[in-house]
Amino acid sequence: MAWRILNMAETSACPEVLEPLGAIGEVVTLPAQQAILESRISEFDAYLASLHVRVDAGVLARAERLRAIATPSTGLDHIDLAATREHGIEVLSLKNDVEFLSQLTATAELAWALLLATVRRL
Repeated sequence: MAWRILNMAETSACPEVLEPLGAIGEVVTLPAQQAILESRISEFDAYLASLHVRVDAGVLARAERLRAIATPSTGLDHIDLAATREHGIEVLSLKNDVEFLSQLTATAELAWALLLATVRRL
């Protein structure tokens, strides 16, 4: 049985990021809205999370099929981790991926560098 994967993450700048997920199942992209998540989460095995929608105990109570939540972030404030543990749902994030994160230049550092370059007319 193929997985059904709900995507609410913003991927319009890089839509090919969803292609690997298409190899394991059907990917359904819906607008990042709390009401949509609450009404449709029961149809999916996995959820690619949006930072703008909360995954709380109420959402998880409706998620009978849900086995995994992936979030493209280091922060997990939008996911009730205690409730996911209680329901046996795996949460995947960038939080502890130190090797990957150390390869990225922080946005704030780049913004300051560009600001200094502009002020110095470089």
